[in-house]
Amino acid sequence: MDTQTASPALVLIVDDDEELTMLISRWLGAAGYRCQTAATGHEAIAILGETLPDLILLDLDLGDMNGLEVLRALREKDRACAVIMLTAMDDPATIVKAMRAGAYDYMVKPVQRAKMLSASAEALSTVVASAHQRRNRGVRPDGYLGMLGRSATMLRAYKQIDRVAQSDITVLIGGQSGTGKELAARAIHNASGRSLGPFVAVNCGAIAQGLQESELFGHEKGAFTGASARRAGRFEQADGGVIFLDEVGELSPALQVALLRVLQERNFYRVGGTTEVNVNVRVVAATHRNLAEDVRDGRFREDLFYRLAVYELELPPLCEREGDVLLLAERFLEAAAAGSNRPPPYLAPETREILQAYAWPGNVRELENAMQRAAVAATDEVLPEHLPRRILSAAEELSTQPTPRAPLRPPMSSRRPTDEQEKQEILDAIALADGNVSEAMRVLGIPRTTMYRKMKKYGITMDRVD
Repeated sequence: MDTQTASPALVLIVDDDEELTMLISRWLGAAGYRCQTAATGHEAIAILGETLPDLILLDLDLGDMNGLEVLRALREKDRACAVIMLTAMDDPATIVKAMRAGAYDYMVKPVQRAKMLSASAEALSTVVASAHQRRNRGVRPDGYLGMLGRSATMLRAYKQIDRVAQSDITVLIGGQSGTGKELAARAIHNASGRSLGPFVAVNCGAIAQGLQESELFGHEKGAFTGASARRAGRFEQADGGVIFLDEVGELSPALQVALLRVLQERNFYRVGGTTEVNVNVRVVAATHRNLAEDVRDGRFREDLFYRLAVYELELPPLCEREGDVLLLAERFLEAAAAGSNRPPPYLAPETREILQAYAWPGNVRELENAMQRAAVAATDEVLPEHLPRRILSAAEELSTQPTPRAPLRPPMSSRRPTDEQEKQEILDAIALADGNVSEAMRVLGIPRTTMYRKMKKYGITMDRVD
């Protein structure tokens, strides 16, 4: 099977006719699609704040809202998904308005099964082609929107970034320290409809707890000693754009409550203020911690975690980015030499071997620091002795010991994955195990019955089980 196959497309059916909704769901489900339903326009708009459908089937005559109003609101929340309007009347003027408002197609009720499946497949193929075109505009041979790397793991990350950028959904970026979480947040901003708005980055771990509220939400004159004038906080500064909350797990319990309110209400009070401040801000957060574990241990609010982790994007560590180490190393050498009016030094063959063998616990940040040091120490060629001592020590230790068989993949994350993430983990493990499902089970650390249940759930079929 193709281990890169994406999870089945998600179709949101918005119609107050329960019988028709169930019928369309059965048709689409039998054809291999996932389905979600909404009976009102307001329900559909709320769903788009929590998930990313690939296709929306939208009734033009809903009880609570006009279908065109819903269409415009949906388009503001998600620019990428296709929308097919369902209408009881073949009215040309209304159809023209719907197409101008961003509908891909329309269908007149009563809906026929064959026509519904054909139109849905065509709309979804257009979504895929459009996404490919967007990525091509942002992708260079060596990376994507400021992010460097062309490994398979990074290509998957670029695909996720491109899709999530087309909506205003809240994103939680995970990954070890030094993996480039702020670069990913900037890529989301730059690929989105908010790219002309501000991008405001806040390192929550670098703000003293007593100053967190003022830093994020601002304060009024006289709110506390030293507050000689009103000050806008980071949320106000990000109005119309994106606020990036790095190391969000370091927020104090009081600030977790305040942040939860902002995510729910989109407004807040400055410290010492009595006037409500409304903002139009997209929130992208990041952490190197396992927030799901922190929730279980009582260190992080569960309701805030689910508000932040509407969409989880996990960046791979450098040791899992096959082929990217040398690409990054050469770029860092070029950048370090840019201000010295001399060509960058090149990597000696033995240095290249050491760089590729090293585990890089500090990830891309550690590699950048090592190359900056090497650029200063080297003349024309970066030799092993120009590298930091810890890297050489690791290389020497590795050369004197027999190489143990490394696990193909670490066990599944203890963080609660989405269906799409869980399916991809299984597919990756099977691919790395060369199609051996039993070996993939050992890699993932899950029993046989669980593995087969999950494979059946995600439609994964394999012939080879040893």
